[in-house]
Amino acid sequence: MKFYFLFIGLVALIFPVLFLADKKVTFKGLRKPVLWASVAAFVPYSLLTVFFVSAGSWVYEDQYLIKIFVLHVPVEHYLLNFALCFSGAMVYSYVNQKFNNNNLQKYSLAFSNLLLGVCVAFIFFAHKYSFTLIAFSLMLLILFLVEYVGKQRFMYKFYRSFLLMLVPAIAVFGLLKMLPIVKYPYSDALKVAIFGGATENIVLFFAMFLICIYTYEAVKHKKELNG
Repeated sequence: MKFYFLFIGLVALIFPVLFLADKKVTFKGLRKPVLWASVAAFVPYSLLTVFFVSAGSWVYEDQYLIKIFVLHVPVEHYLLNFALCFSGAMVYSYVNQKFNNNNLQKYSLAFSNLLLGVCVAFIFFAHKYSFTLIAFSLMLLILFLVEYVGKQRFMYKFYRSFLLMLVPAIAVFGLLKMLPIVKYPYSDALKVAIFGGATENIVLFFAMFLICIYTYEAVKHKKELNG
């Protein structure tokens, strides 16, 4: 049982290898954007993990851990954070090579504005829950900066990839809570779950995934300019 959490992280990390089986898609020349994007999202994701664990918003069941901790966070969680970021970058790269139609980009800003409104609503009505407040505030801030400050336009491609990443992400978060490997005290979060996983986890993953893809596009764009 103590290897369950480690196993989940390893499966999430190995998941992108499936894309290598498609010989029509190549990741040659995209290794640097994928790696930088993964690291750029992994760092804040892990810092937030340390914060939530220290604040008592996330509690682990010791029987599922190998009991090696860094800043009170089990190493398995760091592995999972990186695996989700890396998988996200790989999914984004694969999907946008396989399906390069970007005709719906013109509607992405309107959809982003809708999500910004949803974030404001949750922040207003659920501000007493610290986990909820932080997750939706981060999503609001990062989405706003990407759409209204950043110059890269890729949100349709991002939303398309995020929908695909929702399947493994929901499965992972739901499994973590169902076993349970990680517990979320109701005093810090809404009593709303998506297939067993805390809604805030999906929102937080959205924000980190957006950091990941913004970095990917920035590094890729810089590489193209430099030839």
